[in-house]
Amino acid sequence: MTRLSESTSNPTDSEAAPRARGLGRNDVPWSILAKLGLWYVLLLLPTLYFKYSYLNSLAEEGVLAAVGTGSVMSSIARYVTLFDTDFVEVLLIVVALYAIGHVLLRIGVDVLVALSVLVSMIVSAGNWLSFQVIGSLLNADNLEIAFSWIKDHPETLTADRSGRLLLLSVAGLMLLALLWTTCCFLALRGGVNKRSAPYIARVTSGTVLLLLCVAATNASYIAIHPRHESGTSRGYCPDRK
Repeated sequence: MTRLSESTSNPTDSEAAPRARGLGRNDVPWSILAKLGLWYVLLLLPTLYFKYSYLNSLAEEGVLAAVGTGSVMSSIARYVTLFDTDFVEVLLIVVALYAIGHVLLRIGVDVLVALSVLVSMIVSAGNWLSFQVIGSLLNADNLEIAFSWIKDHPETLTADRSGRLLLLSVAGLMLLALLWTTCCFLALRGGVNKRSAPYIARVTSGTVLLLLCVAATNASYIAIHPRHESGTSRGYCPDRK
């Protein structure tokens, strides 16, 4: 009787092992890690694209020609410098929005990703369009002047070809922002599941660590080999005196 009770109360090694392995897998929040990693990548891609487009507009012969002087290592370091701060800033944005939006306000991660990507796309597209039209990045004064002019002279938007092209550009950029936001939302909602989450989390986490290492290495290289900073490499950031 004692042996029977001991055998029923104490699971065998073969039964305990799968439970331990299952417990270990469940301890890792793969779904959250996968969504955070995808959030970082999906937010970083449009950020880099619009910044590259903006910087390419600044350089007459293109960004590569502007930074591709000197040795190969120095050229690569200068090129990475254009975007290394974005690697870190996008990560900080994701962490801050997750902590405030999801942990504190209990907003779904999928919704937070969609909203942040949409806002980022609109701001980046507005910056690019503003620079193409008036030669400066978007700010409160530019918006106030633009809205005031459109309100007083609405016919200017359709009176000539340039106005119609501007409207088409705005519509195209808004459509692009909505399409990319929808793709991001569907990717997180339908692409992250119990089976795919560990793989996605490992790949995106490795990508984040690699980009951060690249940014840190480049910062160290620039610190060891100081150079005169040009306005082109500043990107969206104003020159610091």
